[in-house]
Amino acid sequence: MQRFRWNLGLEQKSRLLRDRHYAKAKLSNGMSCVVISDPKTPTAGASLSIEAGSWLDGTFAGTAHFLEHMLFLGTKKYPSESDYERFIFDNNGSLNGYTANDHSLYYFSGLSPQSLSGALDRFSRFFYEPMFNPSCIGREMNAVHEEFKRNCTNDLWRTMHVRKQIADQRHPFSQFNTGNLETMQEIDQNYLRDWFERHYIANAMNLVVHGREPVQELLEFCEHYFGQVKGGFYNTRHFGKIFPGMEGKILWVEPLKDIKHLHLTWEISEDLVDMDTKSASLVASLLGHEGKGSLLSQLKSKGLVESLSASGSVVGYNNCEFNITVSLTDVGRRHYQTVIDEIRAALHLFEERNQMSKIKYEYMQRDASISTKWTAILRREGLESFPERSLTIQTFDPTRIASVFEALLKDPIVTIEAKGGPTTYQEKWMGAKYGFVDMESNSVLSNVQVPQKNAFMPNQLYIVEKDQQKPEKIIDTTGSQLYYFPDGSFDTPECSMVFNVKTPQIRAGDPQKQLLSALYNRFVGESLNELTYDASLAGLDYNCWIHNDTGIAVSVDGYNQKAVHLLDQVFARVVNPTLDPQLFKIFMSALKRSLENASKNQPLQQATEKFSSLMMDEYCTVAELSKAVDSISFESLEAFCKTLFQERLVEGYCGGSLNHQDAIEAHELVMQHVQGSDARSPIKRPRVIQPSDNEAMIHVPVEGNALLHTIGYGHRTEDNRSGWELLSKLLKEPFYSELRTVQQTGYVVQSQGIQLDKQLFVQLMIQSSRYQPLDLLDRTIRFMDAFTLDLNNQQSHNIKKSTIDRLKEPFDKLVRKQRFYNYLAYEEEADFDLVQKRLYHLQSMELQDVVRFANSATSQLAVMAQGHQKTSSV
Repeated sequence: MQRFRWNLGLEQKSRLLRDRHYAKAKLSNGMSCVVISDPKTPTAGASLSIEAGSWLDGTFAGTAHFLEHMLFLGTKKYPSESDYERFIFDNNGSLNGYTANDHSLYYFSGLSPQSLSGALDRFSRFFYEPMFNPSCIGREMNAVHEEFKRNCTNDLWRTMHVRKQIADQRHPFSQFNTGNLETMQEIDQNYLRDWFERHYIANAMNLVVHGREPVQELLEFCEHYFGQVKGGFYNTRHFGKIFPGMEGKILWVEPLKDIKHLHLTWEISEDLVDMDTKSASLVASLLGHEGKGSLLSQLKSKGLVESLSASGSVVGYNNCEFNITVSLTDVGRRHYQTVIDEIRAALHLFEERNQMSKIKYEYMQRDASISTKWTAILRREGLESFPERSLTIQTFDPTRIASVFEALLKDPIVTIEAKGGPTTYQEKWMGAKYGFVDMESNSVLSNVQVPQKNAFMPNQLYIVEKDQQKPEKIIDTTGSQLYYFPDGSFDTPECSMVFNVKTPQIRAGDPQKQLLSALYNRFVGESLNELTYDASLAGLDYNCWIHNDTGIAVSVDGYNQKAVHLLDQVFARVVNPTLDPQLFKIFMSALKRSLENASKNQPLQQATEKFSSLMMDEYCTVAELSKAVDSISFESLEAFCKTLFQERLVEGYCGGSLNHQDAIEAHELVMQHVQGSDARSPIKRPRVIQPSDNEAMIHVPVEGNALLHTIGYGHRTEDNRSGWELLSKLLKEPFYSELRTVQQTGYVVQSQGIQLDKQLFVQLMIQSSRYQPLDLLDRTIRFMDAFTLDLNNQQSHNIKKSTIDRLKEPFDKLVRKQRFYNYLAYEEEADFDLVQKRLYHLQSMELQDVVRFANSATSQLAVMAQGHQKTSSV
């Protein structure tokens, strides 16, 4: 093993992470690894990337993706298909993997730290002794085919495959990367093993592990568990351009949904997306800026677009792109050429960005997914310099930035996703229709401005010294309450503020008020966009949303110095958003499109909407909203905004590194803005009702079927909460393994426990292109009948222990802790000892108690969605 010096010249100032240590090494087989030792971390995890993705498929399209699936299904030491998943799930973890163009990545995260060694033992064997069991191959092909069928109704995937069809067919980008039964039918165990042996070599792998163990022990884990992966020669690959000859052409793709997207793409050289200067990223920051005088601001002022983003990215290996994507308005759709001209005319931030990168590192908080995120950047940067070049801009190079702009002055490849374009051709795999139109060239004078100095950049941060055990109510009047929780335990200069302004003007069962509140919220966001974009760049985030269908909630989270100032600015616009008739037309058009597009949502999404309509006493369906939308006028929105806060009840919460004076000031500023009278009667959220039937079938105009099976267990008590919590976790892996891996009912198979109106439910969900909804229901019922009989004490004990461990250390970030206590303050009657009560009742819960709870269901509701395609019942 060869160790490398950790050479990042930044100090982590948080006391919580002062015992955290890092190391990086090259294992004896050539694998690159980074370890993160954090003695107090509540979670552990690992991630491994391999420089082998779909561009290396070879003979059979989808090979890399299919192999990724197969690695989860047993190794020589752990041959059971579900062993790895069960171990991770039973120990609080989550897991996944993906296949990209030039690499594949596997990870587990959120694991109870004491289980790291067992997880690494199972995980590492993916990469040197997978079974590729022939009995699994056919079944897992069906799973990949289900994934393909699901993607066929996704406009993002459909457009990507059109781009594959028009690409240079000699380039691997053009290949059908997902795979389906047609392309994979000849893949067998020998072919998989040969592909694996050729591409899954240690020299092409990057590993990140984090846990509580000391650095040296973690490095020994890496060598012990992953040192058995075979080494070999890894050759970096280079390819030519993906779209030669397509510059200056407009590709028009017909979407399934009514969307209006415009993409401008330039193929650029890989030296322009380098890590040292980050030239393409800096240019993207300029073009994607949303502040005053920005390209987005200019296009919005002319009613052409709703949103804009810009990015420089690696498509795969040496192939890089610069992309500008806009969401068009109806006017922009008709005058798309003007939008193209405006963007191209804008083409004739270095210190602030580096400052924020350093602050974020110095006050870093724990992140359960850190190993996955670091693996993604380790594979690009390389072990020797990691993570310095990824984290900061090493060199400000005006010449390199000029080269980016020079590349963007060339003709782009333009893609439009919208209805009404030419549809001369049809893509082979997903059936999207497309065609081409000519791009005109007009002279436009750009008024785009370079961003000014960011007024929200922090320079006087502080950390509160006072630590309370729980929030304190410091204001309590008939019209407002404020809880205050100074919390320096995370040792970061961040705070969290939430103010929920309840109002009787928002009602869940009133379609007009639902639509008006959605439009109101859109105008608030538009009024704040230029202001809050700068704040977000400076580590201050805001959110404004309709809270529990009872009012308007506003949150401000981030660095504390200018947080109260931002809250003041936000509420000024929340109370008095700028209403504009032209923008109203744009927002109304977008609202109508979203309602029309709802019928094209995935079957499971539509089943979920039906479930909500059956279970809640106040709920507006898409059909009810669609019926009411034409009654909404600009005048009715003006009237709604004027009366919105005539009656109100303010529920405030301030916590984190925020002093008492700032908390009081924040409350006073909110009350100055929201000057209505106190609410005359309680403002209540929607309540759960008992449906009259146990089954509901809906017919949806999309491919696929779905089942949402909900089992109710009555009102929550301290005792049955523990049974519900353990049952939900015990169900997760067996339901997935049986219904997805063994029976292959569908690609989307999951279970969860949910609470509605303090009532407990367990939900079982399947989306399938193979089986009818009633068949899915029958399989689910049979599974539940057998489930409790198969439970064993050891598994129940493991789940119980991991649940208790997580409850003892539930928070890895300040904002999550503060949000939880805000929830306790107002949704749980300020029961700040709730976690301790849960721990007490969990300690005494045994397997027979869980079984007794599982058999105590008080209600069942099966919502089934029937798609329009033919399916088979097996």
